[in-house]
Amino acid sequence: MYDTAHMKPVVERRSHRSEEPHSALGMQLERTRQNGRLEAVVLADTQGLAIAFAGDADVCRALSAIAPLAPHARASCLAELTGGGDVAVRALRPLGAPLFLAALGGTAARDAVLSSAAAGVERILQRN
Repeated sequence: MYDTAHMKPVVERRSHRSEEPHSALGMQLERTRQNGRLEAVVLADTQGLAIAFAGDADVCRALSAIAPLAPHARASCLAELTGGGDVAVRALRPLGAPLFLAALGGTAARDAVLSSAAAGVERILQRN
């Protein structure tokens, strides 16, 4: 592939990618989990159902269930529901419908990693 404006080869930075949205979301979330050293990361709908996730399936189901509640819950309640784990939730509206990107655990870089993941999720969903 070439950048036609500059006639240089375009280097694809992603080594793994998928044109299938569900697989692409799973890959995005797994990379997010690894980069942020997260225990789990999920993309959930307003009903608390996981659309895609990375991490232990049981932990991800629990995290997706509380994700829609997180914007309205106190941090102490979320910690109690997750066994003391630190939860971060980002509300997204990639196609006009609300979704939640939720993460459990992580390092100090978690916010930056989640911001990058949110942009990736929106790109994947808008492309398909």
